[in-house]
Parts: sequence; structure tokens; C-alpha cells
Amino acid sequence: MGWKASFIVIHQPGEADIDQLLPALGYRHLTPIAEQPFEAVINPDEGQVYIGRAGDNIIICSPDIPVLALEQKGSPAEAALSRLFPDSEIAYILLHSAVNLWGYLVTKGGHRMRTRAGSSDDGTFADEGEPLPEELGLLSESRITDTGARLYGQGEDEMTEDQMGEEFVFFICQRYFGVRLDFADDVLSETILRGYRYSPAASNKPGITTSPAASKPWWKFW
Repeated sequence: MGWKASFIVIHQPGEADIDQLLPALGYRHLTPIAEQPFEAVINPDEGQVYIGRAGDNIIICSPDIPVLALEQKGSPAEAALSRLFPDSEIAYILLHSAVNLWGYLVTKGGHRMRTRAGSSDDGTFADEGEPLPEELGLLSESRITDTGARLYGQGEDEMTEDQMGEEFVFFICQRYFGVRLDFADDVLSETILRGYRYSPAASNKPGITTSPAASKPWWKFW
């Protein structure tokens, strides 16, 4: 199964009013659309955003905020979420297995705890912060080559980091869901998210820019 994902997890958000959260992130002219299970909108269409709760988390499936947060330090949405949830860990998740695009950003209190991202075309183009516990098992199975590349496994089974990126994302999600994303069947199927359509012409809509690490915009991979 190939994975496409673009979502945010706000861990232990308290009694936040999710009805007010999307406007605070810059979404305007919101029109309700049908509710959907998390698995159906984990990579939402452009112009659509979904929000809801899964256990002790708020989930926002957004086509643009994770991209922007990963490519641009201090994006407006990242700053807004840090301000609204200063005591919560917030994870921005991005996957597109067709081109081995992967990325995650974990923040708390405005501090970027961990940022990693890469693709088959660009290799690993973001790697900042100390490894999280969920990464250590995979990292322990890797080696650094003479050229500085990181490889995983041995012999014919050896894999490049872009081939392993999806695994890292799965394990980061375990930090919030209790199980890897690809094993989180209950979370994916039973978490129902409210859907909204927003106007692309909205002046305060979260924007999308071209990744400084690549010659083409990330969202064109979709």
C-alpha cells in the first residue's frame, strides 16, 4: 500500500474549542462538507480541511500547513498553534510514497524539537534536533558511508534514507496514537473528522511556497 498523508497532531490539547481553531489558523469562508473517517481524508484535496479528536489528540488534515511548516521556520500556522497550545506537543506529518517524500516536524512551546524530511530526488534535506526515542531503533540499524549518506540494513537488503523515510513517519505517529500509523486501524477508521471547504481566494488562507530545498513545489507531487 502506498501512503499519502498531510496532517497535524496536537497532543494533549486540553479543552480546546475546535470550532474556533480553523479560523485562528487563517482558514476563511469555511463551508461545512460531509464528515469523513481519518483514513479517507488523511491527505485531503486542495481547498478542503478536516478536524476532529482522536483520544488525547486533535487531528487536522490540511493540504498545506504541514508543507509550509516543514519548509519554512515560523510559518504563520506554526506560530499560531504554538501560541494556542504552549504546553502541547505538535507534530506535522507529510508522506507521499510514490516519490519517497517524507517529513515530520515536532514542536513544543514554540521550540522545534525535531525536524526531518527528504525525498528520492533530493535526499534528506532537513535533519535538525536530537533524535526522538521512536527513531532510535531504526537509526541503530544504519551506517554512514564515506560520502556522508546514511544506509539501513545490510547487503542486498540495504536501503537508502528516502526508502526508509516512511518507516520513520510511522514510528513518529506511534508517539501519539500508541501504535505505528500503518497499524493504527482503529484510529484511522473510527476517528470521524468534520470537513470544510474553504475559498482559495481567501486573503488569509494558509499559503504555499516553493521548497528552498527543491526546484519544484512539494505539492506538485500529489
